[in-house]
Amino acid sequence: MDSQCSDRDAAIYLNRYVEAGVTRDLALRVYISRLLGGDPGFVLNDGGNIAATLR
Repeated sequence: MDSQCSDRDAAIYLNRYVEAGVTRDLALRVYISRLLGGDPGFVLNDGGNIAATLR
């Protein structure tokens, strides 16, 4: 399996969300969750979610 992570794309998410007042950790979780959700091999047919606990 090839990694779909991109430092450039992650930086775009960070800039967009941090400017909107979202924490860096949450912005990265959004980026990663979108990568996972975009891969049919990782998506559950009956739904599901990605949970994060930020401290």
